[in-house]
Amino acid sequence: MIKYLLECGADINKESPLCTVCLKGNESLVKYFIEQGADINRINRYGETPLIKSCESGNIHIVKYLVEKGANVNDENIFNTPLTMACSIGQEDIVNYLIEQGADVN
Repeated sequence: MIKYLLECGADINKESPLCTVCLKGNESLVKYFIEQGADINRINRYGETPLIKSCESGNIHIVKYLVEKGANVNDENIFNTPLTMACSIGQEDIVNYLIEQGADVN
């Protein structure tokens, strides 16, 4: 269904479906959307990036994939950075990874 919608011209950067699949932890759709040209740093209507949403989901595999593809580890919205989101939900493995990747701890 998603492939069909994209073939028909659906805009993959509207309302950030990438953020939605990051939050749901759907690795295959995250990879598919990025392969189809989704903007990896595009914010949703709440100012959240796909990386913040993947930190919220607690899926370190998606977090690593997004960072490898160029997601900014220091993006922030009015409430969170990826690091503060991971801290707030107790994702120690994600916290450590983000710090290793240069996340600002201040």
